[in-house]
Amino acid sequence: MLRPPTPGTRNAPQGSAARYAVWTAAWAVIGGVAPSASAVVYNRTAAVAYANANWNKVVSDGYFWINGSTANFYGAGQPVPVNVTGEAGGIGDDCAHYVSSCIGTPGGGLTIPSRAGTYGEPGAARLDELLVGNSSGGYGTTYQYGQLVSSVSQLTPGDVIGYDWDGSGAGKMSGIDHTVIYIGNNQVDCHATSHLGANWSLGGAADYFFVHITAHDTIVPSAPKNTSPAPNATVNVTPLLLADAFSDGAPGGTQVAAEWQILKGSAIVYDTGTDLSHLNSLTVPAGVLTAGNVYNWQVRYEDNYSDWSGYSTPTAFTVPVPEPTAAATAFAATLLGARRCRRRPS
Repeated sequence: MLRPPTPGTRNAPQGSAARYAVWTAAWAVIGGVAPSASAVVYNRTAAVAYANANWNKVVSDGYFWINGSTANFYGAGQPVPVNVTGEAGGIGDDCAHYVSSCIGTPGGGLTIPSRAGTYGEPGAARLDELLVGNSSGGYGTTYQYGQLVSSVSQLTPGDVIGYDWDGSGAGKMSGIDHTVIYIGNNQVDCHATSHLGANWSLGGAADYFFVHITAHDTIVPSAPKNTSPAPNATVNVTPLLLADAFSDGAPGGTQVAAEWQILKGSAIVYDTGTDLSHLNSLTVPAGVLTAGNVYNWQVRYEDNYSDWSGYSTPTAFTVPVPEPTAAATAFAATLLGARRCRRRPS
């Protein structure tokens, strides 16, 4: 059954004060404003790997939310409890707690505050609102790691989807009662009910909330390689520069920009800045290069997480002084001969 009978979690459990102190100490933030997405790094690879490894297991703090008000300790890595007394519908209510661990600790590395005696945020709506900065959620700190987008096609692995099954929120995030982690290829992992690689729709909801996490990824694109002109080639004043294809190990990584530079000695004579059009090739504009000089060129790539690769290893080319044409040589000879004929005898 794809649709959880009692989705999400909202209320705090009766947890031990000691356990609460341990977990809250791990996320304490001084000052009231948490780092924005531009100031943090998110390991999407680790988030998805953790989700896939723990979709049917109790997460690393050892707790599982069996209903909307109680989390029981079963032990990290134990099978997800099913049909245990007091569970919501016999399958538990652990969705946001699981997603917190996937995107936070020990998964993707985002700072997710612990509010209710277990790691992370147990409330589906509160967690998803935290990710987009809609509210402080009672933490005394406002967090923001991403933004709402309009379609699953705009998500990349490691993002989050919230579900309002019956539309009770009237289009607002406060109505979210289930949350999952997106793992790519239109698939999601989740707890309660536990799923690995389920279709993202989970059988249909009144409202979906697609949360794209915009934090930098830990994996930057590979530095490109110059492919043409060949090193030390002779070119004209408007050569075509070619680099190899974009490569990025980050899940869902795509190229969005490049930056091309041409140097004469150590001085940069041309820099495109962030170039959204010339991703893998560039024809050097007229007026940049002058004949009789040697230049080096390099390029770097940017991915959709705003991460830049290193620059390619620079390679050199020469713009030679043009050889005179046959017509020009003949004309010069004619002028020289004419000058000789007009010279007065001494």
